[in-house]
Amino acid sequence: MQPGVLYICNHISWLDIPVLGSQLPGVRFLAKSEVRTWPFIGWLATRAGSLFIQRGQAQDTVQHIATALAQGHSVLIFPEGTTTNGLSLRRFHPRLLQAAHEANAAIQPIALRYLDAHGTPNPRAAYIDDDSFNDTLQRIVQETSLHAELHFLPLIHPEAIPRSQLAAIAHARISAALPHISPPTPPTAD
Repeated sequence: MQPGVLYICNHISWLDIPVLGSQLPGVRFLAKSEVRTWPFIGWLATRAGSLFIQRGQAQDTVQHIATALAQGHSVLIFPEGTTTNGLSLRRFHPRLLQAAHEANAAIQPIALRYLDAHGTPNPRAAYIDDDSFNDTLQRIVQETSLHAELHFLPLIHPEAIPRSQLAAIAHARISAALPHISPPTPPTAD
């Protein structure tokens, strides 16, 4: 792991942040600005050095990420823009990958899944739809065996690759590392 890398990962739950943070010390996560005011989670996100962004301010967000990368900080984004049940992969929004171009930073795709004791994908950790933090926490605590599995995939060097193609490459690599998911939705240009 090297400094100044843009990590991108599929997104299943709020649990993803402590799981990834445990393996990527010092990584800065991207979070919507509202998260800062959430009880406990906002405090954790602030302490972890999250980059808080305003939705709809993509150019400002790209600049914040590019600046952090250029300063040697690694940043992790979830390019799906939302969570899934872990059994599917949504399209990757390519706009934020522009930050890797601007900072001349490598992109590190990471595939994440949660498994039960038999190695079967387990959607119980998912934080989706109308779930509350407490709903998800209760499901996680009730599980007798829940394992997080991370696959650190080959780096992508963004030189001269359009961001939509970067998103497609990362999507394909993450999809290939998660053979249990339903057929992926291919990324499209933004």
